[in-house]
Amino acid sequence: MKIQKLSFSAKPWLLSLAVMAALPAAAQKKAAGPKKWVTLSGKIQFQWPEEECKRLGYDLNKVYIGKGYGYEYKAFDSVKVKPDGTYSIKIDATVPTIYRVDLLKYENQVEFFTDADAEINDRGYDTAAIKIKNPPYVFIKSNSLNNRIINMVNHITWCGYQESIFVYNEDYFAKRHKAIDSTWSNYLNEQDRLNKFNDIERKRMQLIIDNYADQPAVIAALQRTNWSKDADKTLAILDKLSAKYPWFKDARQMKDDVKTYIVRTKMLENGKPAPGFTYPDHNGNNVSLASYKGKYVLIDFWASWCGPCRQAIPKVKELYAQYKNKGFEVLGVSIDHDKKAWLKAVDEEAVAWKQVLTPDIRKTQTEYMFSGVPTLYLIDGEGKIVDKFLGYTDEAEASIKAILNRL
Repeated sequence: MKIQKLSFSAKPWLLSLAVMAALPAAAQKKAAGPKKWVTLSGKIQFQWPEEECKRLGYDLNKVYIGKGYGYEYKAFDSVKVKPDGTYSIKIDATVPTIYRVDLLKYENQVEFFTDADAEINDRGYDTAAIKIKNPPYVFIKSNSLNNRIINMVNHITWCGYQESIFVYNEDYFAKRHKAIDSTWSNYLNEQDRLNKFNDIERKRMQLIIDNYADQPAVIAALQRTNWSKDADKTLAILDKLSAKYPWFKDARQMKDDVKTYIVRTKMLENGKPAPGFTYPDHNGNNVSLASYKGKYVLIDFWASWCGPCRQAIPKVKELYAQYKNKGFEVLGVSIDHDKKAWLKAVDEEAVAWKQVLTPDIRKTQTEYMFSGVPTLYLIDGEGKIVDKFLGYTDEAEASIKAILNRL
């Protein structure tokens, strides 16, 4: 399977949570009248077991309302899910905005626009004996056009994720059975399917942007476009949104984020110094990137729950064994939030290189501008970026070997 080198595209985790100190006069006028409230309600089918809540030290059976994405998420209100699974919470919608709903902490998150009441139902706690990180699609039931736009964006994103899982799984099993049926494996390797799926997803997202560029919720689609390639178009749409809806501060914030993104992308171009870091290993000893000076090091950003990450480790072991005596090292950097799960995975994989756990996932992902794992950076002996890859693919391995063969 051919997959292109990692190219930066807009990722939700990049969006900052800065609160603007002042709104334009029109926005202040909008907020000057009586407060407007909307109700978010729904039902959760399965709740976290009480013993799990006790083990983790807090009640997970709540619905949170907040801003931000992933580990950057900050909740400002919450409601306890009732024993029958229902919940209901009133939200200040005097100035409409996009909030993110966290359904039973760690289970699922979905955005919604506060211009109308909404109902969000979810399966909730994963009751499967073997848990796989694959969040379900969550539908927002609402009379709001903006929430219907968000539904379309979320469904496109969810379908794209399912397609990527299919591609990785099929490739994995084809390679395992290559000795029996090499035709299947060779055919899949030539198709470049993941990039084709990604291109289809981009076209679907662009259709939403073209049709709803004048609606506030279009920023949900703009978040998922390639800001490196489409920065001018994105900024133009955001300017029009700000002019039409002066109270919609999300558009102005995204404009700042796009500009910041462009600056950070340039800082991570090949040949630029890699951001330094010092993280603890599984024994609690600090390991710094600077300690690898003079050697080529492959930074492998991964997580214990990431199937493709775990599937790639045997191949990375082969690479390490081949080049470790030529000034080459590997450094695993986990973005796990569960230290015990990480330690268990480190023990199971039994790799020969150092493994560290970032204490600040958001900071790590922001500095190296990635959201998906595995993401890999090849750094030279001077601490400069040589190349970067999304996934340890055959193409990534070939590129890395070509570079290391010159050592």
